[in-house]
Formats: sequence, structure tokens, C-alpha cells
Amino acid sequence: MSLPRPFDLRSREVLTHLDQLEELSRGASRPVEEKRAKKAVVFVHGILSTHANTFNDMIRGFQKDSRFDDWELCWFDYDFHDAMDRNGRDLNKHLARNYGEGDEVIIIGHSMGGLVGRFAILWEKMPFVKKLLMLGTPNLGAFRTHHLALLSQMV
Repeated sequence: MSLPRPFDLRSREVLTHLDQLEELSRGASRPVEEKRAKKAVVFVHGILSTHANTFNDMIRGFQKDSRFDDWELCWFDYDFHDAMDRNGRDLNKHLARNYGEGDEVIIIGHSMGGLVGRFAILWEKMPFVKKLLMLGTPNLGAFRTHHLALLSQMV
């Protein structure tokens, strides 16, 4: 097995599966005729980070948990300098290209990655996305220094 490469928005590569990080015996082969719905967890990092430095421990935990033996573990790395709606649209397009009716996808987004995931869901209907989990996502906006000044005056 070769090591996976992250999705690089600038080169427009396809999502790569994290289950290749270590040798896993589960689901190694299935008959071509057997049509199965795909299950996937897609990790979307926050600003100033990548999937590797954000989700490594979580991914290892998923890989060791037998409840996720049938799940693909994927990531979507994006350029946080681009507009969030563009990143969300790109995530939507890549998910739609790789998954379809009968599949089950869960998006886990950290910080800005949660916003990118939300934009992806709102961009175009994706019935295969069953859940969006947002960890530390600034859904109401981020604190600015002038907010902190006002808060310190109140204290």
C-alpha cells in the first residue's frame, strides 16, 4: 500500500483515503459484482492547519474501533486563503463526484473546516451527507480585538 496524499485544492486532485496509513486487514477485497453502499467520514481541517496535524489522533482512534471497519476515512484539505464559499463549493463537487445515492457520508469539520462543510451542504443538495459535526466552529463569527476590549471594560 502506498501512503495517501492529501487533497490539494490547487492541483485539483481527488480525495484520498486515510485507511492506507497502516496495514488493515478489514475489507481488503470484495467481489466486483457485490454492490455495497459506501460509508465515509470526511475530515475538514481549520485555518492554518492540515488534516494531519488536526485529526491524526482521531483518525487512529477510528481505525482501531471495529465499529468503523466498513467506513472509509477521508480528508479534504483546502486553501484557507480562498473564499469559504469557494472551498465549500469545491468540497461539494468532490463529494458529489465520489459518493451518491445509497452512500452515507459524515463530515467532521474543525473550526473553519466546519464552515467549509456547512457551505458544501448548502451549495447543492447532497442526500448522502447524513451528518455534519462541527468542532470549535465559529458559527456566530470570530472574536475581534475590539470585542475583547469591550469585554475587559465590563469586567
